[in-house]
Amino acid sequence: MDLLQYEDFGRLSPFVGEVFCGDVPPPYFGFPPPFNKYRPMRNRSGPANELHTQLEVCYEQWRALEKERKKTEADLARNFPGKRVSSSNNTPIPRLPANPSRVDRLIVDQLREQARVLTLIGKMERLRGAPVHANISTTLERHFEFIQVTQARRKDEIVNAANRQRQGAPRYNDDKDVLALAAAIKELGGITRKARTALWCALQMTLPKSSVGAPARQAELERALRELCNPVEGEVQGRGGDETPLRAELQPERTEEERPGPVREGQGEQDSRVSGE
Repeated sequence: MDLLQYEDFGRLSPFVGEVFCGDVPPPYFGFPPPFNKYRPMRNRSGPANELHTQLEVCYEQWRALEKERKKTEADLARNFPGKRVSSSNNTPIPRLPANPSRVDRLIVDQLREQARVLTLIGKMERLRGAPVHANISTTLERHFEFIQVTQARRKDEIVNAANRQRQGAPRYNDDKDVLALAAAIKELGGITRKARTALWCALQMTLPKSSVGAPARQAELERALRELCNPVEGEVQGRGGDETPLRAELQPERTEEERPGPVREGQGEQDSRVSGE
């Protein structure tokens, strides 16, 4: 069969274009498009589309957390040769159901990665000989809580859908459960990002200190630790813990000579009068 130029195709009957689906890129029409190219798109409702969007975002954050954890393991192994630094653990992880959805897989993947991160944090605490900053521990606790909330929303969706099916209720009543599940996954994606930041902070506090860029790194570390206390987008206020002072833990304790002495009576008034002059 001779190949037809795109310009010559217009002289033929317009119905021929329908045979070739009219979408084959010029200049040649030697091969028809794949059969499934024009498969109709799935028609998702508003709540289902929201759930799909939040699933994609949360999975992206989970993959980033997994990548950060592997990078942390490599950095620790390089800086602490001879030490066994691994995130392997024996934490029991629930099995997937018979016909798992993407939400079910996300929950199991999050639980498995959260257990690995916790194990790695414990290894870093032993390497540095001290517990990590309280904001790091609080963030990881909240990460686990958000996973549990997502599990509960998924269970509610399954139970309510089964009840409505037995009662013959219309399917649009499922929208409320789907939106609640999407909101929980949105919060889970936000706290997963914070868990990645917490893991980075723990690594910076564990690595051997170097004088090169120390002030800048400490300022960046303090800022990251402070941001861990900010609420996740869409989170109900008051769920997170209070911010722990950063300077007291990150800066070395002053010696007796460096500590300011007690202010004598009248000294503050005299100093203000001198400064005013």
